Amino acid sequence: MAIIVEATIGVGDLPMGIDVDEGAGKAFAVNRGSNSVSVIHTPSNTVSATIAVGGSPSVRGVYCNEIADKTYVTAYNDDELVVIDTPSNTVSANIGVGDGPRGVTCDESAGKCYVTNYLAGTVSVIHVASNTVSATIGVGVNPYEICNNGGMIYVANEGSNTVSVIDVASDTVSATVEVGNTPKELDCDENAMKIFVANYDDGTVSVIHAASNTVSATIGVGDGPRGVCCDETAGKTFVANWNDAYDSVSIIHTASNTVSATIDVGNRPFGISCDETLEKAFVNNEASDTISVISGYNGC
Repeated sequence: MAIIVEATIGVGDLPMGIDVDEGAGKAFAVNRGSNSVSVIHTPSNTVSATIAVGGSPSVRGVYCNEIADKTYVTAYNDDELVVIDTPSNTVSANIGVGDGPRGVTCDESAGKCYVTNYLAGTVSVIHVASNTVSATIGVGVNPYEICNNGGMIYVANEGSNTVSVIDVASDTVSATVEVGNTPKELDCDENAMKIFVANYDDGTVSVIHAASNTVSATIGVGDGPRGVCCDETAGKTFVANWNDAYDSVSIIHTASNTVSATIDVGNRPFGISCDETLEKAFVNNEASDTISVISGYNGC
């Protein structure tokens, strides 16, 4: 089967972050310009709901906690984490965090949520059950995106060209890894024990070996890579090339750290998330106000 864009979905203004809740059959795409979240019914590639969030055009990152049935959205200008009840698509709480919240992830086993505060250089730790901040952790300059690899939280520090590693058990920084220039987004493949970090100004992806917290490879991709998503089942890692002349997504063969395919999508591809069950990758196209749905990539 050939790699194709099987659908293009219209969403809100300036879509940025996106995450898939496979159990709910939904993808949540945050629209910075319209201050809303578009809910996609993933089997049919259609918008099933639109949720208003935040008090000003500011939403950035999103993470679906399938265990808690909560979807978290960062409201950058409001210094808040917005909590959405996933089954009902309604806002259930607004939690005050640090200055300029950007990325968000969870450790479901520990019952914690981690939020990068871009302007403060910190990470806020949220107690999931109570929706309260339990700790604040200093990291690098301008922490952007964040991901969880089996109890270790990885934070891409855009301003210091590093990745901070936080131990979930102690909520302390246990390591700092130097990567390329202007690391923005990243994702973890727990099976492969790798973290893929998009270096925006280099047009590369740094691969961190999780066991040693060292860079084991650097992969050339398109211009201005931003969003990253690992499909662990397919053994593929997707990178959205935001500044690329062809508005492309690079597909990396995770085991070999090589680019196996490149596919054109919409204008200014930004965030990306995978549905491993449906074998689809959902790509937010910031300047097109659309989502491209990629499929047929398992054999590439």
